[in-house]
Amino acid sequence: MSWINSGQQPYASSSQIQYRYVDATSGNRTNFVWVLGVSELPSEQTPCSTCQPFGTAETDKDGLVQTDTQSLTSTAEQGCGICRILETSIKGFATNILARSRKDRHGLLLLDLKRSHWLSIRTDGKPVFLSITCQQPGPDPNVNRVDVYQPIDIEIYASTHDSEISTFFDKGKLVPKKLSLEYCLEFLHFQINICNNVHPRCKVQRSSILPRRVLDVNRESVRLVETSTGIFSGQYITLSYCWGPAEALIKTTKATLRANLQRIEWSILPQTFQDAIKITRELGISYIWIDCLCIIQDDTYDWDIESAKMAQYYSQGFLNLAATSGSSPLHGLLQDRRSHDSSNLRTATSEPFEVRAHHQGQMTSLFVRPAFKDVKEEFQARGLVYGFDWAAPLMKRAWVFQERILSRRTLHFHGTEMVYECQEALTCECDMQRRIDSFPRDSEASQLMGLKNRLPHPDDSTQDMETILLYWFDVVKEFSSKDITCESDRLPALSGLARRLSDQSGMTYIAGLWLDDLPRQLLWHPTHGPNGKQRAEAPHAPTWSWTSMINPVAYNPTTCKTFVASQKVVILEAECSVSGENKFGAVHSGHITLTAPMIPVDLKLMERWPYFGWDGTTEGELRFDLDPPLDEKWKYDKSLEGRQVYCLHLGIERIGTPEFDVNVALLVISKGELGNFERMGMFEPYKLIPWFENVEVGTITIV
Repeated sequence: MSWINSGQQPYASSSQIQYRYVDATSGNRTNFVWVLGVSELPSEQTPCSTCQPFGTAETDKDGLVQTDTQSLTSTAEQGCGICRILETSIKGFATNILARSRKDRHGLLLLDLKRSHWLSIRTDGKPVFLSITCQQPGPDPNVNRVDVYQPIDIEIYASTHDSEISTFFDKGKLVPKKLSLEYCLEFLHFQINICNNVHPRCKVQRSSILPRRVLDVNRESVRLVETSTGIFSGQYITLSYCWGPAEALIKTTKATLRANLQRIEWSILPQTFQDAIKITRELGISYIWIDCLCIIQDDTYDWDIESAKMAQYYSQGFLNLAATSGSSPLHGLLQDRRSHDSSNLRTATSEPFEVRAHHQGQMTSLFVRPAFKDVKEEFQARGLVYGFDWAAPLMKRAWVFQERILSRRTLHFHGTEMVYECQEALTCECDMQRRIDSFPRDSEASQLMGLKNRLPHPDDSTQDMETILLYWFDVVKEFSSKDITCESDRLPALSGLARRLSDQSGMTYIAGLWLDDLPRQLLWHPTHGPNGKQRAEAPHAPTWSWTSMINPVAYNPTTCKTFVASQKVVILEAECSVSGENKFGAVHSGHITLTAPMIPVDLKLMERWPYFGWDGTTEGELRFDLDPPLDEKWKYDKSLEGRQVYCLHLGIERIGTPEFDVNVALLVISKGELGNFERMGMFEPYKLIPWFENVEVGTITIV
């Protein structure tokens, strides 16, 4: 029997592994409990049958080792120190967190330790990540069923203050439940120092050309200043946030401009603005740019001009503060943290507990907590953003997309922790993220960060046109999936990035497409949203532009890389009428006139997929993909039955030997006015089907 004096009431243990909860805010330790353990942790990884594959080629494509809790218990009992720690962590989590958490609808605990459960373990990052897929009894007592809940995800890490425990367990950091201004600045100063001294792409010049208007916060009061009055350069902060309801926002309008130039009362600023100003002041920076106050919101001319400059404003700012967890500016930046339990469990506590073990003759510590998995997935998934509404609503907004890409460095105030994102690294409080160049080239994380990391530097003249065009296809896929309140704002919301790429490449931009590559640019296809495929009821873009769709759209990566335009396709005219002063912004009409090989066909709508017949013969029936209208039941408008459409041959997809090349055609249908046509979909038959041999070339105008 041994006693450990912790300054609290001592507790007894007959083992050398104990665990206890840790208050990440104060460092005080409370709620002591103990479990059986092992006498000594090995200095190196123990080569047992369960943990030997960790970090080796035997992991799956996601770097995970697949096993089960029964195997883990078996090897732990056989003396494997690593497996014993993993087993202890799972037991501690289940006993002291899940036992007090929500039960399922049958009254069963989510993790029954008497049964075996599927277990995935990843050690290629930090901390060690465990994902337990619960199996609960089904109708047959001898057969497990997968539980209706998501896997239970936990992580294990060593303290950054301790010496290395083992090569298996890396170091992590405690995350406070309450985010204070002091802690925020400590984290931020540390990351900026790394950026300035280690990251060549992130270095920011000491002063930049200021936006046309900025908020001057370098005194007790806040006021709007116009840089045309003599303040032309200096450092400034930018802010990304969700606008939320109208009543949550303070704006600069024609009526309030004069007053805002004199003073903006602190009490009327929403909490997010107040917190952002506090951080700006503590950084020793005098200016901050907030769009609703620095753009005259009811002045169309001013709004058009300023929205086109967003690429410049965000890319030249010292730092972008992102209210990632706030659905409105009322939310604030310096807030209590939400539970970071990725399993959607309402646990009694999300605090880590401490597992203590002997290592090289000394008592050392490991920490176990619910995994920060949602945060990790939001920043490392295939796209820059996915729909994690509860913790990061800002990540879904279309306006924020280019702000995140263009900013050299962004501090995200996520619902569970801060995440610092620059052009060379992703870092968070829990120390779970890594340098961008540490991700495998073909990994999902690498592809995610590619949009930011692949953005051509303003001074980089080595980027060829093809590289920029392939980059744009990825931009369209990610941006089109984001939410926007007014669909007519979709082009303005991307105009800063479009201007940046146009300036660097010299290409001509037209309603979301690049005129220099128009045949390939037309090959987008809509994906299926919750309401089927739809175009906006009030057209705000020509039908040949992907911005005419409400649905997310994408370009086939294989088609983009292997497409060869037909030499018979000639663009005779391509025009768009811009709605305002921003030539990269909203349009109200546009047309393309081209010559191409054309085939008239008749539509036949089958039960699930549309077909068309060539000259009325069944031998010519082939499936194709329409844009709208397609409802949520995947049914097409029956009024299209028998309508004549035209297939415009644009080129081929060269995927192998010539006989297996794929023809790529655009489908258009008559609009019924002035001989104009609308885009209707795409058609990709194999070249071995002689659809486009000896086809006459015609001229057509698409609107």
